[in-house]
Amino acid sequence: MAERDPSKVDVAGSIPVSRSNPEHLWLRSRDEARLLVRDAGGAQTDYGIPSLPAGHPEGWGEALRDLLRPFYAAVAADEASPPRDAPYPTLNAGARGIAFVDAAIKSSASGSWVSIDR
Repeated sequence: MAERDPSKVDVAGSIPVSRSNPEHLWLRSRDEARLLVRDAGGAQTDYGIPSLPAGHPEGWGEALRDLLRPFYAAVAADEASPPRDAPYPTLNAGARGIAFVDAAIKSSASGSWVSIDR
């Protein structure tokens, strides 16, 4: 049953969750109450890439961090240029993506197939 405060939700009457403080979870029983806090300090990961601080939404930041982790490792290793099969987005990959979107727009406007230069 939900509490009257719109910033708080009470799940099954025993685990109140506050949307204004999503990193805190109170576990309550008749005999005790415990506060669980998710990584209030913001743990460091490999290559000096910080995780998002507590309170930020999970998912997007981690996906972006993990996507760019090999890139940061390559920069840290002072690699001169990315390998052809680099495990991270390169400028060439970005240019191909833009060429694809441009061709899709032209194809939509003309109603026909549009070739993409390699």
